[in-house]
Amino acid sequence: GVTYTNWADGEPNNSNEEDFAHMWGSDGTWNDNQAEHRTRFVLEIERINEAGSILDVSDVPDDQGGRVYVVFSRSIHDTDSLRTAEMYTIERLDGDTWVGLNSVSAYGNDEYVVEATTLADSTSENDAIMTYRIIAAMEEGNFASDPGSGYSVDNIAPSVPTGVVATISDGVVYLEWAHSDANDLDYYAVYRSTDPEFVPDEETMIGSSDGPEFADDVEEFGDYYYAVTAFDVHENESDPSELVNVTLLSLVDVHG
Repeated sequence: GVTYTNWADGEPNNSNEEDFAHMWGSDGTWNDNQAEHRTRFVLEIERINEAGSILDVSDVPDDQGGRVYVVFSRSIHDTDSLRTAEMYTIERLDGDTWVGLNSVSAYGNDEYVVEATTLADSTSENDAIMTYRIIAAMEEGNFASDPGSGYSVDNIAPSVPTGVVATISDGVVYLEWAHSDANDLDYYAVYRSTDPEFVPDEETMIGSSDGPEFADDVEEFGDYYYAVTAFDVHENESDPSELVNVTLLSLVDVHG
């Protein structure tokens, strides 16, 4: 739509004596007919799509992924309250096929927020970007918006491993712990240090395990401290377990 303000001297806006400019144009260009006298106009141009426009596709926070919020502006035809049966449908592009997801009623709101599903969550190896569009079903017809894209993220890490115990046999430290109940568990990471107050990091990680056990072949006397974390398939790492300690005091402990 186009709104203009007449700045002709002595002629207030919307007066019966106002000089109206006839306007025509194409995308981004407007022209006015030559006026009988010099007239200045302020033009406010707002583009409103017949189907509405996708403004944002963002991750639903604090969940295990698989969902995004699709935010879109209303159709130019969406001017009524909840009295009519007009609606919007969110579609996701799966390969070459547009798949319908959710539909919401149109009621003249400037913006709408609709939850939509994704097929995968974004990781460092796969951005998992999904493409969506809006179908506006109005009394004037059905209209498709331009596509918009976004991705979902798994924001919840597995729970902390519990019940970690360590035993020594023939110079090997055997660790065991309770199996995680995370349904998207990928593996466990094991950390070791001689510092009783160490914080697990890449430098202290000594290995990983698909199951709730790990064997560490040590070769020197001393105190060793271990911690275990759990990783899910979306690269989220749990907080570390409580430290467990073993002490190798003799050659028997080391070599058996």
